[in-house]
Amino acid sequence: MVDKTDMIRVRQLNFEVARAISCIYDVFPIENQTASNVVKSVGALTTNTKQRFNAQLAYSKALDGTSMTMPRDDYCDNKG
Repeated sequence: MVDKTDMIRVRQLNFEVARAISCIYDVFPIENQTASNVVKSVGALTTNTKQRFNAQLAYSKALDGTSMTMPRDDYCDNKG
Protein backbone atom coordinates (compact mmCIF):
# COMPACT_ATOMS: atom_id res chain seq x y z
CA MET A 1 0.00 0.00 0.00
CA VAL A 2 3.05 2.27 0.07
CA ASP A 3 3.53 4.71 -2.79
CA LYS A 4 6.28 2.96 -4.77
CA THR A 5 7.56 6.32 -6.09
CA ASP A 6 8.18 7.62 -2.55
CA MET A 7 11.61 6.07 -2.01
CA ILE A 8 11.95 7.50 1.49
CA ARG A 9 8.76 5.73 2.57
CA VAL A 10 9.69 2.56 0.65
CA ARG A 11 13.02 2.41 2.49
CA GLN A 12 11.33 3.10 5.84
CA LEU A 13 8.88 0.28 5.20
CA ASN A 14 11.71 -2.02 4.19
CA PHE A 15 13.48 -1.28 7.48
CA GLU A 16 10.27 -2.05 9.40
CA VAL A 17 9.96 -5.36 7.54
CA ALA A 18 13.58 -6.14 8.47
CA ARG A 19 12.76 -5.33 12.12
CA ALA A 20 9.80 -7.71 12.05
CA ILE A 21 11.82 -10.52 10.50
CA SER A 22 14.66 -9.96 12.98
CA CYS A 23 12.13 -10.17 15.80
CA ILE A 24 10.76 -13.46 14.47
CA TYR A 25 14.27 -14.91 14.41
CA ASP A 26 14.85 -13.64 17.95
CA VAL A 27 11.61 -15.06 19.37
CA PHE A 28 11.28 -18.42 17.61
CA PRO A 29 13.73 -21.30 17.90
CA ILE A 30 16.23 -21.60 15.06
CA GLU A 31 17.22 -25.22 15.71
CA ASN A 32 14.22 -26.74 13.95
CA GLN A 33 13.78 -23.88 11.43
CA THR A 34 10.63 -22.58 13.15
CA ALA A 35 11.64 -18.95 12.53
CA SER A 36 12.21 -19.61 8.85
CA ASN A 37 8.85 -21.37 8.59
CA VAL A 38 7.08 -18.46 10.29
CA VAL A 39 8.67 -15.94 7.89
CA LYS A 40 7.69 -18.10 4.89
CA SER A 41 4.14 -18.51 6.21
CA VAL A 42 3.67 -14.78 6.77
CA GLY A 43 5.03 -14.11 3.29
CA ALA A 44 2.64 -16.63 1.78
CA LEU A 45 -0.33 -15.14 3.62
CA THR A 46 0.50 -11.58 2.62
CA THR A 47 0.77 -12.49 -1.06
CA ASN A 48 -2.14 -14.93 -1.26
CA THR A 49 -4.15 -12.99 -3.85
CA LYS A 50 -3.19 -11.69 -7.27
CA GLN A 51 -3.58 -8.09 -6.08
CA ARG A 52 -1.35 -8.67 -3.03
CA PHE A 53 1.22 -10.57 -5.09
CA ASN A 54 1.38 -7.78 -7.66
CA ALA A 55 1.73 -5.17 -4.90
CA GLN A 56 4.60 -7.16 -3.36
CA LEU A 57 6.22 -7.45 -6.77
CA ALA A 58 5.94 -3.68 -7.34
CA TYR A 59 7.38 -3.02 -3.86
CA SER A 60 10.26 -5.38 -4.58
CA LYS A 61 10.86 -3.71 -7.93
CA ALA A 62 10.94 -0.30 -6.21
CA LEU A 63 13.72 -1.64 -3.95
CA ASP A 64 15.71 -3.04 -6.88
CA GLY A 65 19.26 -1.73 -6.79
CA THR A 66 19.00 -0.37 -3.26
CA SER A 67 20.80 -1.51 -0.15
CA MET A 68 19.39 -1.83 3.33
CA THR A 69 20.48 -1.65 6.93
CA MET A 70 19.58 -4.47 9.25
CA PRO A 71 18.42 -3.47 12.74
CA ARG A 72 20.97 -4.17 15.46
CA ASP A 73 18.71 -4.01 18.49
CA ASP A 74 15.25 -2.97 19.65
CA TYR A 75 13.60 -4.84 16.81
CA CYS A 76 10.93 -6.46 18.95
CA ASP A 77 8.39 -3.92 20.20
CA ASN A 78 6.83 -6.21 22.80
CA LYS A 79 8.91 -9.32 23.30
CA GLY A 80 7.73 -11.72 25.89
